[in-house]
Parts: sequence; C-alpha cells; structure tokens
Amino acid sequence: MMYLHNKNNMRHFCITNKKKQKTSIFIFDQWIFWHIVIIVLLVIIFILPGSHVISLFGDFICGILPFR
Repeated sequence: MMYLHNKNNMRHFCITNKKKQKTSIFIFDQWIFWHIVIIVLLVIIFILPGSHVISLFGDFICGILPFR
C-alpha cells in the first residue's frame, strides 16, 4: 500500500501515472499501426497482383532484386 506523506509525493505519484498512461497509449497505437501495415502488405501481395499496375511494379522489383 502506498502512503502519501506530503503534497510533493502526491504530485510525483500523479506525474508517474500520467507517464505510464502515455506510454501504454503509445504502445497500443504502435500495435494497431503494425497490424494495419501487415494487412496492407498481405493485400498487396495476394489480392492485387491481378491488376496491371501492381504486376508491372512486381516485374520491376523482380528485375532489380537477384532472387531468381
């Protein structure tokens, strides 16, 4: 249990709580961001190669990268 002896301790306790809350929100935002990035990459790789622009872009990338 936490005992508050004076106002300085209480102010410090409130500041640390705010910092923890901001950090957790930042981590949550990053978590959502990486899921969106992964979903977009999967859509580009698996669903869009039928379109002409993406297949041209894929041929261009395959010409640059020597993995064939």
